[in-house]
Amino acid sequence: MKEIPILAYHKISPQFEFGLTVISPKSFEKQMEFLQQKGYVGCSLRDYLQDPQQNKFAITFDDAYENIYQYALPILNKLGFTASIFVIVNFIGKYNSWDVNLFGIKFKHATQSQLQKLCDSNWEICSHSLSHKALINLTNEQIVNEIKNSKIDLDKMFNVKIDSFGFPFGYYNRSIIKILKEHGYKNGVSSTNNFKNEIPIYGRMGVYKFVDWKRSVYFKINKKHPLNFFETLKGKIIHSVSYLTVLYQKILGKS
Repeated sequence: MKEIPILAYHKISPQFEFGLTVISPKSFEKQMEFLQQKGYVGCSLRDYLQDPQQNKFAITFDDAYENIYQYALPILNKLGFTASIFVIVNFIGKYNSWDVNLFGIKFKHATQSQLQKLCDSNWEICSHSLSHKALINLTNEQIVNEIKNSKIDLDKMFNVKIDSFGFPFGYYNRSIIKILKEHGYKNGVSSTNNFKNEIPIYGRMGVYKFVDWKRSVYFKINKKHPLNFFETLKGKIIHSVSYLTVLYQKILGKS
C-alpha cells in the first residue's frame, strides 16, 4: 500500500480566528484553481480509493463547519471537484464549544440539511466521532461509544455507508484501530500513514493560514517534488500543537 495525496482543511471562512485553521474563501479558491491548472482533479477519499489516478487528489474537511457548505461547496462545484467531510455527530447544527475558542470566537457546525446537500453533491460523509474528545484519553467503553454510535447515527441520517473515521486531533493507538475494524470502518485518517494494522490509516497534509499558499498546496500533493519533504515536516510541527487542546480537554474534564 502506498501514500496517497490527501489535503486536510478545517474552516473556509472570512471570519477572523487567532488560530491557523481558517482559510479565506479567496485563498481556498486560488489553491484549488492552481491545482486544476496543474492538471489535478480533487475528489473525495472514497472516490480516490475506488479509482486512483495519478492526477487525482483527495480533499477532506474536518469538523463539518457550516462555512464549508457556505463557501467551499460553491467553489468546488464550479471546478467539478468533490470532497469528504468528517462530521462530529453531537455538534451538528451547534457551535464548537468542544474547542478552545480563544477570546470567545466560535464557529457553527453544519446542519443536517446542509450536510445532506453536500451528500447530494456527491461528497462523502465520514465520522469524526460523537463529541470530538481525544480517544486516547477515554475508557474502552467510551471509545466504542464514540466510534460505533457515530457511524450508526450517520448511516441513519444520510442513508449512506460510512467507511472512513477521522481521529479527533489525529491521535490513536492500535486498540482504537481494532475497534474501528470491528465496527465496519474500512480506513482511518490522521496526520501520518500507518498501514501495518487491521485497516489502513492514511496520512493527510494539513493546510493552514499564514504558512500555506497555492504553491505550497501543490508541493503537498506532489509526492515527488523536492519541497514535499519540507511540507511534511511543517505539517508535523503544526500538528504537534494540537496536543495542547487535548490537554485542555483533560484539565477541564471534557474527556
